[in-house]
Amino acid sequence: MKIQQKKALLQFNQSALLAVETRKELANVECWH
Repeated sequence: MKIQQKKALLQFNQSALLAVETRKELANVECWH
């Protein structure tokens, strides 16, 4: 695997995780209000 591909994959995974976390936060906020 090329280094560039690895970096791109890592960044993709990080942004996907971030999106999941953000969605959880939003879900929590919606539950509270």
